[in-house]
Formats: sequence, C-alpha cells, structure tokens
Amino acid sequence: MATQYKGIAARLNFTGPGRAARKAWPKVKLENGRSVAELLEALKERPAFEVASSSGWFVELQGVVAASDLDSIATQVAGLAAAAAAKGAHAEWAHFPLEGEAFLCQVWDGKRKKFVAAAPEARHVQADYRFIQKGLREVAKKLGAVPPRASAERRLECGCGAAVQRTDTRCASCGRSFKEPLRVDAVPANWEEALSSARKRLHELGLHPDPAASYQGFAELHPQNAKQALGAPGILRDVGFTLLAPEELERRKTLFEDVLSWPRKFPLGGSKDLREWVDYVRERAWDADRTMLEKLVAERGDTLRALQAVERSRPGWSTAAAEAGEKRADVSLLGPLMGVLLTVAGQAPVGSEAWELQAVLRLAPERVPASHKRALLAQAEKEGLASGARLGHWLEAIRWVERRNLADALSSLLQRAAKTNEKKPAPEGLAWLAQHVLAWKEEGRKLQMWPLPEEELERALKEVVKAGLPAGLARFREEKTAAPPGIEGRDAWSFEVHRVKTPRVRCPECGASIAPKAELRIPKVGKAMGARTVRIYECEACAREEPTSDKLQVRVEAGAPRGTKAPAHFVDYPEVHEARTLVKKGFDEKRYRLFLEQNGLLERRTVKLGGYAGLYEDPEQLQIGVKCKHPSELLHFSPQALGLQLPASRVAVELCVTPGCKKPGVAEEVSTG
Repeated sequence: MATQYKGIAARLNFTGPGRAARKAWPKVKLENGRSVAELLEALKERPAFEVASSSGWFVELQGVVAASDLDSIATQVAGLAAAAAAKGAHAEWAHFPLEGEAFLCQVWDGKRKKFVAAAPEARHVQADYRFIQKGLREVAKKLGAVPPRASAERRLECGCGAAVQRTDTRCASCGRSFKEPLRVDAVPANWEEALSSARKRLHELGLHPDPAASYQGFAELHPQNAKQALGAPGILRDVGFTLLAPEELERRKTLFEDVLSWPRKFPLGGSKDLREWVDYVRERAWDADRTMLEKLVAERGDTLRALQAVERSRPGWSTAAAEAGEKRADVSLLGPLMGVLLTVAGQAPVGSEAWELQAVLRLAPERVPASHKRALLAQAEKEGLASGARLGHWLEAIRWVERRNLADALSSLLQRAAKTNEKKPAPEGLAWLAQHVLAWKEEGRKLQMWPLPEEELERALKEVVKAGLPAGLARFREEKTAAPPGIEGRDAWSFEVHRVKTPRVRCPECGASIAPKAELRIPKVGKAMGARTVRIYECEACAREEPTSDKLQVRVEAGAPRGTKAPAHFVDYPEVHEARTLVKKGFDEKRYRLFLEQNGLLERRTVKLGGYAGLYEDPEQLQIGVKCKHPSELLHFSPQALGLQLPASRVAVELCVTPGCKKPGVAEEVSTG
C-alpha cells in the first residue's frame, strides 16, 4: 500500500476576502484552459476523493491517488490553491506518503507570491494533515491492491495516421497538440435534449463541460490528452454538433478584427463601441446615414457577404468574435444586418422580417416593393389596434411607409380614436393612446412608446397638443384608482447620480486602480436616516471579460458633501408580481397596473433607497445584514443607467443609514434582478 498509493489534501479559507471572492473563484480559468469548477467536478468523480465546502467560506479536499498519478493530481490541486490565493484566500495543500511522518505542507505566502514549505505542525497551517493521513490510510486499505498494468496501453491513431498513446499530449509525427480546444461551430435544433447522453460519455473520457458556460459548456471543450482530443469529436458528432476547424476559426477571427474597426472607420450614431454601432444601424439609422453605409458596402462587400452566414444556432461565430476581442455584442444579429446593408446598396433582395423592412425603409425606401410595404403596414396596424404595447411599431410603420412626420402620424391615430362611439368602441390600442396622451397633457405623466425615441415623441406630442386635440378624446379620461386593501405605501427616496474620478480603489482580481463609476450623495433625512456617500466601482477590464456581479464594489462613508440636495421623496408600492402575493383574494392586475402608472411607479427609478424590494434572483442575499450590525435599508440602482457593464436590469445592496454610525456597513454581496 505504501508504494501503490499516496495521499493529497488542501484547505482553502475565504473568510478574509469574503463571499464575493468565494463566488468568483470557481469561474477562474486555470493554465490548462479549464475552470476551477470543471476541475473540482473532475476531482469529485475520482474514486476515494472528496471535495467538501463548509458554510460557503471553506473548501477542503482530500483523497487517495495512485503513486503514478500523483504528479498530475498535485499540479491540479496546486493550481486550485493558487487561484484561491489570488482571490485573497488562505491556501495550503500537501501530498504525502500514507505511512511515516516525513513530509511538508505548501502554504501560500502573500508577500512572496508563492507557496512556501512548512511543517504540518506549524502554527499557520490550518488543516490537521496527520489526522487526514491516518484517515486516508484506512481508505487505501479498502481499495485493495492495484491490478497490474497491461504490458502495453491500447494505442490511438492521430489524424495524420501516426499511432499515439492515450496519455500523449502531442503527436510525435505531425506535432499536433492534443490540448488545443475543441470548438463547436453549429448545434442541432434540439441541442438541449442531446446534452444529457453526450455529457455522460464525455465524463467517461475525463472531460467535464461547465454548465454555466455557453451552451452548457459544449461550445468549447479543453482536452488534456490524446484520449480526450480524439474521442470527444465523435461524441459531439453523434448528437448533431458540428466542430469548428482551426483554419475556419482563423478566417472568422480575421473577419471580426475588421468588423471591430467599423465604428471608427465608418462612424454612425457617435459611438465607437460595436454593440452600440450595430444597435444604431438596426433601429435608428436613416437616409442621412445612407452615404456612409454605401461606402461601407463598397469597401467591405466581401466581408458583409461572408458575415451573412452568422446565425444564432452557430456558436462558432461568437467564439471567433471573442477570439478577436469582442465579447459584448450579440454577433447573431450581424447575419441579417449584413443583408440589410447589402439591400440598401442594391446588392441583395429585401428580407422578410419586420425590422429588416423598416430598416431598409428608413435608409432606402425605393428598395422595398409596394406589396411588402402594404403587408408591413397592415400587420403593424393589426398589432397596434390590439395592444398599446405595439403602438410605437405602428407609428414607425406609418412614418416610413407613408413618409409622414411623427406628429402627423400621431394626430391621425388620435382622430381615429375620437371618431369611435358606444356602438363602435375604440380598439384597445387606440383607447390606450387617447388615455395616455390626455394624462401626459393634464398630469405631466411620462409617455413612452418603444421604439420611438423619447425626445422625438415629446416634440411630436407638443406639436399635436398645440394644434389642438380632437374633441371626442375627453371621454377617454381615466378614473383615479386606489391601492388594493392590504397594501400600504412605504417611504422611499430617489437620488441624483454624480460622476467623480476619486477616490480610486484596487480591483481584487487584476489589481488595477479603478475610479468610481458613480457617486450617490445621501443627506440627512429627518431623525431616521443619517447622511451617507456611496460609491460604486466596476473594473472595466475584468467586467469586459466576464460581466458578473462580483466585479462590483460598493463603498460607503458616513456624511455627505456640503450642499447636497435633499432627495426626492415618494411613496413606493410593490410591483405587480409582489402585490399579487400580498392580496389574497380578488387581485385585479389590470387595475393595479393602472394605479402604479397613475402614481408614476411603473417605470423604475435609476436609484432608489427604501420602499419595496421587488423581485431578485436570490432574495435571501437581501437579508444578510451589514458589518456594523445596525438595521439596514435596501439601495437599488440600474446598472445600465450608471454606466456599468453588468447585464442585469437592477441591483440591490443593503446599506446602513442609522444616524451616528461612524463606520456604516454595506453588504458584502449585491443581488441582481
């Protein structure tokens, strides 16, 4: 037993850096391309190996390994420990014989940035490795003798025809590396159903796709030897996946490197960001931009035609874009967008999707056949009459098909609403429009109709009101509604967002010095709320690579700058889903939505302190408390409005506002919704 098996163990303590570091650690990519989570899953599946997590703060692993596998497993465990240490955790590990006492532990030294040998009994060593050694000795006894190795391993054949060992990492004949990632180009329509059997077979090879990654980890696999590199492609093909050839990846990467330069070389909409440039071309470009777009087609026609092959079911394009440096834009939109640009230049027929027709109508209306225009307008009218949510699309269609300005199009719909009567009632969409135009005029209530730009809609409304609203609209005036019984309003405040450059802090992941993205100044309000200054940080480089909530830092200080304006106070009520749970019987959702709208609560504030919590992914995180142990209030904010890259609609964090607290606390983790 002493020579056949060895023991290995590690202890990682995250109490120092906190929960955010503990949550970020599994996502770290190691040198071999695998994530920490993938490697932990692989270790769990080894016989006589355990990985345990205690209270979310500690990770402990220990196991018995064959002496011949010790070097490989020790390298993996050392990598896990080093990744934890990089997040600020206490990290230590050791491998040892199962008999005898002569061995040392490896403990991370933060100042020297490396593992340093220490005796198992040293005071700074946290795990009891003597006790672990004794336990693993008993485990090894149960395993019994290792069966003798076969005289020769079964050999595999590389693509060049040369025989290779299953454990080889490179072909001696052609030089192919068996550690090169396997990238998927296209997936079948039922790809989710196919994953179960494929995942089981990949596990048998020792490959463990990360469920949190793209296509549940199947978009990119990281083999470590010939067995995995030569066995995985057949498994993927069996379930309908198509692999991306290396040369094709390079071709697409070159295409995207060119595309990334377009916002600078062909400026549109004033943005140098590809995602914003694409959104502008899709939704807001008009005939004044046509010259620039025709120049793009003339100079980059071949690239546009190549990118027409981009589809949502082909993740290989997203992989190529990421390799070229673009990880934020939804590249699946590029395929049909290239078709639109070629149509504008007269080099392709117009597409059939409504957004494609509208985009071409804005840029080159003569390219759209009259039959397509009639069909688009009829469909938009049908949807707009049925629901107020589609009125913006209808008005857009009227503008671009009939070439009318927005005020004229809006006025024509209001006149149609005014001509209706009890015998011929107004369709829901027209009634909604009449009600909301009256509320905008008489109460100053905000009116939005996506995708119409807010400023443009505001100007059109003013023109229509100045010319005079049709007399028949008065009967659409809304009755005032009240909150349902059982729901009470709660005090809440909204704040202005300030842009500052100091104080800077260090990113815990990459060590970069980062400036605040936003500063919130909370003055003293009455006797219940003390003054605070809250700063929100996000490392742009780390967030660009992986925009998750653990990239945010929220810092709070007692006090607020002199002259800070009093926040806007309002009475908050729960959102619809929350109100439904509070009202036990007879909840009228439509009436409650009207109540929220009349009180200006349908649209979320950019920043809100207090009020109702709303729906978040992990509600328990909203109640973990703050370090100073005082009662806390929830601070909610919109990541997009604050200029953050985090792709969430809102974020909440607990904040101490108790007057007199010298070191107000803020929750270590934020919640996203």
